[in-house]
Amino acid sequence: MKSLLTVLFAGNPLPHAFDPVFGGASAFDRALAWAHGVSGSVQTVIFTDDTNRAQAEKALSGKKNVSLVQHASWTNALVAKEIVAACTAHKADFAVFAWADLPFLNAALTKELIETHTNYIAEYTFADGYTNVLFPTSPVLLISLSMIGVDYFKWVKKSVPLFVVNLALVIGLIALGIVLGY
Repeated sequence: MKSLLTVLFAGNPLPHAFDPVFGGASAFDRALAWAHGVSGSVQTVIFTDDTNRAQAEKALSGKKNVSLVQHASWTNALVAKEIVAACTAHKADFAVFAWADLPFLNAALTKELIETHTNYIAEYTFADGYTNVLFPTSPVLLISLSMIGVDYFKWVKKSVPLFVVNLALVIGLIALGIVLGY
C-alpha cells in the first residue's frame, strides 16, 4: 500500500468535540485513535484554529507522529494547500481527511476504501469518457457530427477499428499496471 497522511480538521468551533462522553474519551480522542489506526499512515496532521489549539495540544500530549497546523481561519483553498504541503513534507502519496469531532470512524473500513481506490483508479480513468464518444445519445457527439455533415452510422463504421486498438492498448496498460503493482 502507498503511504498516506491522515488529516483531522479542527479548524472551526467544535462545541462538544473535547467533552469526555465516550467512557472517558472525547470525540476528538476517538477520531485521533482512528487516525493512528489507519494502515499505512505516516503522519497525522491536525488542522486547528485559535479556539481549539489548546484543547487539541492537551489531547495530543505524548502522542507520536502527530503535528498541528494552525491558522486563524480556514478556507477550502487553504485546507487543500496545507494537505498538499503536508503530503510533500512527509512524502505521503495521498491523504485521508476527516473532521476531528467524528467519534465513529472505522479504520478497517477506511483501509478497504483506500485499497479499492488505489486498485481501481487506473481502470476508472481508462474507462471514463468512452460513453461520451460512442453512444448516439451523447449531445456533444451528435452536434459535432452534424456540424461536419457526417452520418452517425458511417462514423461508427470508420471509428470501430480505432476503438478496438484503443481497447487493446488499455487492456495492455492495465495488465502492465497489475504486473508492476500499481
